[in-house]
Order: sequence, then C-alpha cells, then structure tokens
Amino acid sequence: MKILLSAVSGQFKACRDKLRSDLSAVGAEVVVQEDFQQHGASLLEKLERYIASCDRIIALVGDAYGFEPEKTARPASQPRRSYTQWEYYFAMGERLDGSRQPPKDIFLYIGSPEFLAMNPVSQVADAAQLQQEFITELVRSGKDRNQFGSLHELRALVLRDGFRLQTRVPGIFLRLSRRISWVVLKRSKNFTLWLWRSRAEHWSTANLAPANPRLR
Repeated sequence: MKILLSAVSGQFKACRDKLRSDLSAVGAEVVVQEDFQQHGASLLEKLERYIASCDRIIALVGDAYGFEPEKTARPASQPRRSYTQWEYYFAMGERLDGSRQPPKDIFLYIGSPEFLAMNPVSQVADAAQLQQEFITELVRSGKDRNQFGSLHELRALVLRDGFRLQTRVPGIFLRLSRRISWVVLKRSKNFTLWLWRSRAEHWSTANLAPANPRLR
C-alpha cells in the first residue's frame, strides 16, 4: 500500500515521524513531502504525480499554513495554497492542467485547540488567515474527519480507521494494531478499555479471533 503522509512539519513533525514508523513497520510504503528529490519537475508536479499513484492520503491538519509554491509554479487560475493544501486537493482529484480524476481515499485528522496551543507555529497574518479559510472549507464540505489531542490518540485513531478498511487492505492494520495498542495501554486505562472493546466488536463482525489468546 502506498501512502502519502501530509502534514506541516513545523507543527506535526513528531506525529508524522511516529506514524511513518508505525506504517512502514507493517509493510506500507510511506512518503512525505521532503522525500522528493530535485530532478527537473517542480515539487508541485512531483506531488501531483505521486498522489495519482497513491492508495491513500493521511492528512494532519492544524492552524499552520506552511510553505507555498512560487506564483509561477501554480496555474494562473488557482488561488494561493500551501503545499499541504495542494496535497489535499490533488487527493480530491484536481490536476494542474484543470482536469479532474477520481478522488483518493483521504483520512483527515485535525489537531484539537489544546494540541495546537502546545505546538504553536510562528507565521504571518495572511498565512494564518489562508489556513483558517482552508479549515472552514473542510468543515463545510462534510468530509469525514477526526480530532486528536495527543500523539497517542492520533495513533489510536489511525489504528481504528485501518480496521474500518480491513476488507480492502487485509493484514496491514491488524499488525499495526499490535504495535500501537501497547503504547495506548500504558497511557490511558479508560481509553484502552474503549480500544479493546472496539477491537472485539470488529473481530466479532469479521469472524476473526485475536492472535493473542489473552485477548480472547
């Protein structure tokens, strides 16, 4: 499975690095924006090309705008967007030549106000405004999304959403669950009880049994 992990590094680097480690450990090919090397095409063109070949995009969204392409690198008809915003719109099917393609599977995770307050990013006022407008558009679109208040909660949400799509990607997220669940277990007793209950419901629905006998 090919996954693009989209996030503004200044705000989500620790989250992005941990998720990348988790997903890579269970066999997914995970790419972030910084992985693209210089070779002729612009970064925007590389992102467009890679996202077209992706199976899934995981987008971490906060109040940080990040960097944006030069005006000459984007279509004249398009408004200002940061690279991470472009990643979302490419995933939604937009293309630089004005055509549209079928959207990709997009998983949105929005940082809570408390999380963002603990991970502030310095930016100019117009960049902050552009990012707020982007978030407002996401909310108005009705696109399925989840909010997280910590790294551990984010990892648990990614685990849960992996189970939701297990029929499409068998095995990967079952293994990921075993990697993440013990971290969650150490962090929050109440949340862990919810997590194990969710897993039990999934196994019951899918006629699966846990690999660990102690979880039966």
